[in-house]
Amino acid sequence: MHRSLLHPRTAGLVVTVLVLVVAVLATGVASAARLPLTTPGQPYGTAVQRCATGPATVAASGTPVGGQYTQVTVSGLGGTCTTGRVILATSTGTVLLDATGTLAAGTFTASTTTPFSAPTATTARVFVAGDGWPVAATWTPPAASGPVYPGPDGSAFDTSVTWDLTNATSGQQACFTIRVTTRSTTPIVWSAWIDTTQAPFNGARTGYTLQGDESWKYQLGAPTTAGLIRISGRTDVWQPYDTVVAGQVRTVTVCNFSLPGAVVTPSAYTVSFAQGTWTDREACVVTTVTGNGTSPFYVAWQTPVDMTAAVARLRSAGRSPDAWRYGGDEWRLDRTVVPSLAGPYVFQTTSRTASNIVGTQSFSFSTCVVDR
Repeated sequence: MHRSLLHPRTAGLVVTVLVLVVAVLATGVASAARLPLTTPGQPYGTAVQRCATGPATVAASGTPVGGQYTQVTVSGLGGTCTTGRVILATSTGTVLLDATGTLAAGTFTASTTTPFSAPTATTARVFVAGDGWPVAATWTPPAASGPVYPGPDGSAFDTSVTWDLTNATSGQQACFTIRVTTRSTTPIVWSAWIDTTQAPFNGARTGYTLQGDESWKYQLGAPTTAGLIRISGRTDVWQPYDTVVAGQVRTVTVCNFSLPGAVVTPSAYTVSFAQGTWTDREACVVTTVTGNGTSPFYVAWQTPVDMTAAVARLRSAGRSPDAWRYGGDEWRLDRTVVPSLAGPYVFQTTSRTASNIVGTQSFSFSTCVVDR
């Protein structure tokens, strides 16, 4: 006969709990029996259509100040999205811009209050989305804004260039000073490039020299096949100058005193003609060449001068034109084609050193036909 290990009071409590559990289970079964039965529903799904398609391109836009931008423009998007977002970062992941803009006709512009140096390499990172939908995108580096510009790693530092064109009317001398700074507290490797194909260098690949007391701290590379010369700091000096960190400024001056001279650049100027002296015995045409402000460097010019109307003026008065006469500035230009008095009466003229122009400068000269 087995003796219970439970105290009499404990045994009674266990019996009571078991009775309660059986009662609850019985109630649950009875309630379940009274639940109404319904026909099971059919499963269904919905598809959400992407509202933006690509690929998109991202490029710096607006007018840079000190070489830095505050906005980008995203284009190439399709679909019906209304809000675009773009994130621009360097190849190492430093975010330069994270902003949104109103998306219309496949394009939107996004701005930031923090100016940034636009990456000059396609390896910059971009993220584009329309109403939250990611879209494939690529970065388009800005075109070189001048003949001297930051190297491929230029997004990490700030660069400014100033020019000294003393005695540059011939286009044969030019100096520039480049200043490199950064806000990075970690040293950044910097570089810059000289594009020798652009004015004022006009194809010169030799003759470049470093100037100033600290010129020995810098170096110029050999020209590439594309005519580019790299400017960088030296690494073999007591304090390496190939890097720059916050609080430092790298200042480099480069000159070339043997450039080939200004070249004829039709896109940089306009030509106008007006009547000068207009009598029975002398008829003159005044030619004015005016820079349109697109070139900060001296350019040469070339233009034809048509004297047909001037000859006709003398003949209408019964005169016989027998000579050409020029103004006092004749020494400043070349008349590469001088017509005979038998016609046709078109001069071809080209500037010399003394009549090259820069910016919005003008140069005027007269061409006359006379009856002596």
